[in-house]
Amino acid sequence: MRPKTKCNCSNSCTCKDEIIKAKNFVINLKKKNKFSKKQRDTFSVVHFDLRGSTKLMRRDPQTSITRMLLHNKMCRNIVEKNQGTVIKELGDAIMVVFKSTALACECAIKVIRNLKKYGGGIKTKVTIASGTLWKIKTTTEEDVYGIPVNMCTRMSTHAQENCILFEENAYVAVQNWLSDDKKIKFRKVSNKGEDLDLNDFGPTPMRKIIVS
Repeated sequence: MRPKTKCNCSNSCTCKDEIIKAKNFVINLKKKNKFSKKQRDTFSVVHFDLRGSTKLMRRDPQTSITRMLLHNKMCRNIVEKNQGTVIKELGDAIMVVFKSTALACECAIKVIRNLKKYGGGIKTKVTIASGTLWKIKTTTEEDVYGIPVNMCTRMSTHAQENCILFEENAYVAVQNWLSDDKKIKFRKVSNKGEDLDLNDFGPTPMRKIIVS
């Protein structure tokens, strides 16, 4: 049973103070020009999501947590060796950024293949979205803000294991670059012939790379 807390937002309540602190924090970021063009660039956001973690958590929380930690650490190690930057870990997922879609896809393929070979049954689902991001440091590490972040997480709902799901407009950037790899297959993603409907984005043309 959730403990009850007394808060009538009276003069002695500290809730109002914390809201004011948050507002002042953002005002201070603006004064430091943290939302300027200098902080803005084009990146590819990659979201690695551990497959099956939610169901396993209900049955065996300890094993599920162990697999989450392993998944994120293995992804992190490969990303950092392949020109990627880890932004944050989100429980059973890890978000990273690359300077291009090609680099993002190349690393994602390495992650999938290495997990298949050495991961002991750990499988990941990958989504990639590219576009303009703002890099802003709000704690000890930088975070990223922009449409690609939101899109990448929405796409994760439709992702499948051992596949990379990405926007149609990124297809041209990677199709020729990966054409020599016979173990890579491109497929158009649809629902009964229609573009997938992403929350907040509507029907969105997408492709997937099947990695074997």
